[in-house]
Amino acid sequence: MATQGKAAIVLALVCGATTACSTAASFERRSGPTMVGTIEASDANRLYLAAGENEHYWVERSDITDIDHPGKTGIFAGGGLILFGGGLLAMSPFLDNDCVSDCFLSRRGLAFFAGVSALVTGLPVLLANLNRYRRSRAAAELPRIVVSPP
Repeated sequence: MATQGKAAIVLALVCGATTACSTAASFERRSGPTMVGTIEASDANRLYLAAGENEHYWVERSDITDIDHPGKTGIFAGGGLILFGGGLLAMSPFLDNDCVSDCFLSRRGLAFFAGVSALVTGLPVLLANLNRYRRSRAAAELPRIVVSPP
């Protein structure tokens, strides 16, 4: 039971460390310091940002040199955990199964448990951060002008 408790603590720490990524975009500007905020909307000339409680700003598109959208670090962390977990699961059948009384303590059991734990942790981290990244990119896109034929 003590080994499972330690594994649960490690899993919780890994999950918390990889989901604590930023939810705001960072904007490098020509005429001033870098701004940080969540992109709420945009039009052809401006990006509209929320920063903090009831603080709303806008930034001219022409003033922005670069946008660092949120979620990229979490995407890599979640993808890395998924690859790590998949590798452990693929490797587990080839490891020793010296299971006498507690199969969790065998190399195969430990690799299987760690692989499943990494997959279970990595998948929601990847999906949540992918969603966050896509929403920020979509909010910053130039609006599409639809021209109807005469």
